[in-house]
Amino acid sequence: MTDSNLPEPPKAAVALLRGCVSHDSAANTMLGDLYEVFLDRAEAKSLTQARFWYWCQVFALSFRYLLRRIGRTNRPVPAATSYNEPTLQPSRGRF
Repeated sequence: MTDSNLPEPPKAAVALLRGCVSHDSAANTMLGDLYEVFLDRAEAKSLTQARFWYWCQVFALSFRYLLRRIGRTNRPVPAATSYNEPTLQPSRGRF
């Protein structure tokens, strides 16, 4: 294949992964790696199989990054405690 005839991965899949990965550099790295394997699969097998594989990879990565993002935002924020405040402990018969 010549450079002008290289197949492109699905644009919607690329947009989905970019939207789910919060860091542009991480997204670019992943997209570059996926693209290399996509080209290899398209040449060795078929464009249809390469697109299917690409979508599977994007769904798996997007799901993982979304879970990570949800996990960060839904964690309860611990109450601020001051280490200078005395803690209340049950008395042992003394006042």
